[in-house]
Amino acid sequence: MSIRVPRPVVRGIVRAVVAPILSPRVPAPVQRRLLDLAGRTVPAPSGVRRTVSTLGGVPSVRYVAPGATGPHVVLFLHGGGYVTGSSGSHGTLAGHLSRASGAPVHLLHYRRAPEHPYPAAVDDAYAAYRALRAAGHTAQRIAVVGDSAGGGLVLALALRLRSAGEALPATLGLISPWLDLDLSHPAVRANAGRDAMLDPRWLAVAARAYRAGAPADSPELTPLHADLSGLPPMHVVAGADEVLVGDADTLVDRARATGVAVTYRRAPGMWHDFPIFAGMLAEADAAVAELGTAVRRDCAARRPRVAVVGAGFGGIGMGVAVREAGFDDAGDLTIFDRADGVGGVWRDNTYPGAACDVPSHLYSFSFAPGHEWSRRFAPQPDILRYLRRVTAERGLEPHLRLGTEVTEARFDADTARWRLTTATGDVHEADVLVSACGQLSRPAH
Repeated sequence: MSIRVPRPVVRGIVRAVVAPILSPRVPAPVQRRLLDLAGRTVPAPSGVRRTVSTLGGVPSVRYVAPGATGPHVVLFLHGGGYVTGSSGSHGTLAGHLSRASGAPVHLLHYRRAPEHPYPAAVDDAYAAYRALRAAGHTAQRIAVVGDSAGGGLVLALALRLRSAGEALPATLGLISPWLDLDLSHPAVRANAGRDAMLDPRWLAVAARAYRAGAPADSPELTPLHADLSGLPPMHVVAGADEVLVGDADTLVDRARATGVAVTYRRAPGMWHDFPIFAGMLAEADAAVAELGTAVRRDCAARRPRVAVVGAGFGGIGMGVAVREAGFDDAGDLTIFDRADGVGGVWRDNTYPGAACDVPSHLYSFSFAPGHEWSRRFAPQPDILRYLRRVTAERGLEPHLRLGTEVTEARFDADTARWRLTTATGDVHEADVLVSACGQLSRPAH
């Protein structure tokens, strides 16, 4: 259901009811109970089914609006300064997000500070994401969305997945994200009187509880300042009057500078986390609808399939570059080689004295310095060990099709795809074909 309430009335309710709860003088257990009660007063969309479950051992609640059958899914990480928030306070927003995105929404009840400081919340988000993958959801069909502190967890989760070499979700949604625990942006002070919800003093207390002695320079604790390259498309929503709008502004600028696709709704006159009032506030409905549309689009888009022929230096280097560009699923990238192992010329040529004719530190990838070299001009066994290590460490093994010789490649203009035929007659289709066949793979007799 929807009950339209004028913006000044909603702002007044937030100032009178929510802001006093988020006070450093109110104990966290009391905050949790009161916010749950307040959250249940926001009208929920009709017909949403709610199922209590777990994801990776972490409690969660699954919300499914009528017709929201996917096949994509949304992992939702709620806000609350890392110390409060639950399905009680955020269930209505999860229901609206399910309706807007056309997908089931899993609202995760991750562990909270002060009882469970960092990295408990990120650990739980990581376990839940991996559980969705294990249940059969491809990364291309998963969106991760979070509000406030949950927005910080969204970015921290993406950084952890990238660091672990795992497939990244199709898209990230960040609603009023809290990304700088130091509260250093000038907007924190400038908007302290305009933000109807947040008191910077409460945020400072919550930040101390969440950090609890963790290294201050951890990328997961300071995701705003981390390397953002290679992350999925981001969709950011923030209120222009909120104390954390500087975090959103900075994130958008830094993400765009690294080539990440970003959309940004910076709503004039709105306070922190205003989309939580979807169903009451027209601006909140518009923001959630826009985010839902972005989720549908990003999760529905099929990534181009890349085929690489040859698993020598060229094929391995190309495979790493393609994979780091986000093509992580096995179907996104396939590296063919007729031999039973990687290495190309350094696998096939084993004659006495086979060695590199340039210094070994130059004959290696810039992203993977070698430590296998037994001498300055490395012999063949050293180079082959190096290529095998890079293949394993960079996660290329699931993408390899060894013992498979490609005998023909034809471009089909009607489908705009390549059709690769192997020696056994199998046909493989790809949108992009890279030939990494070496010139020294056929010995002269």
